Amino acid sequence: MLFDSHRAFHRRLLPALFNRLLPPNVSFVSVPGSEGPIRAKVAAMSRRSFARRMCDETLDTTIWTRFSQPASMVHASDDEVRRWAVRTTAAGIRTAAAWAAALAPEGATSEERWRALFSETYRLELRPERGDRSAQVYRANRHWFDAISDTLAKEPAACAKQSSWRARKMAGKPLNLARLIKAAFTFDGGADYISGKLGRHTGVVITPTRWQHRHPLLGAPGILLAHRRARKRMFGKN
Repeated sequence: MLFDSHRAFHRRLLPALFNRLLPPNVSFVSVPGSEGPIRAKVAAMSRRSFARRMCDETLDTTIWTRFSQPASMVHASDDEVRRWAVRTTAAGIRTAAAWAAALAPEGATSEERWRALFSETYRLELRPERGDRSAQVYRANRHWFDAISDTLAKEPAACAKQSSWRARKMAGKPLNLARLIKAAFTFDGGADYISGKLGRHTGVVITPTRWQHRHPLLGAPGILLAHRRARKRMFGKN
């Protein structure tokens, strides 16, 4: 979700300040559905912050990495905003493609480039993916990534270099850690999100306590422990 004004969107000083300094702010929403609750994690940031983090000069790899993958625009306030969103996302795709080429060996295939990119960007996060997640991301949208590679191969080469990737590696984990700390203050509904996600994977539903609702990050270990204990009682294993 993108907006123009932090103050107008958040209406509170602290969330607006945190989002300006380290976007996005994340919240959890749940609405009734015909087959049960429909849940979603919502990331919100300003248009200015989004644009800055889609260009090749940003040290934050999180945003352009996500939007190099297929995405849908559900709503735009007008045609001008829609066109801006398309142009800005295209800039992020070019940034991703340039880094994919820089991080892969010379003469690498399209698959090798994108897999190298996703492997490197996952390493910059605090939640490293298990297994060959980079291959899964590429193969799930093979035609999308190959079309990007084919199209951008006809354009002038970007200036991304492996040597400047070091700065992004140094910034990656501290940025992600700062976001986790910020989430303790800004992640509305975080406890329900954590519990719901564990429930989908384990089949065990745990209702967070009032304290865990107020402090989702600090309460996360307790939610995880409660799930483990409940699962052990139900299934006799961890």
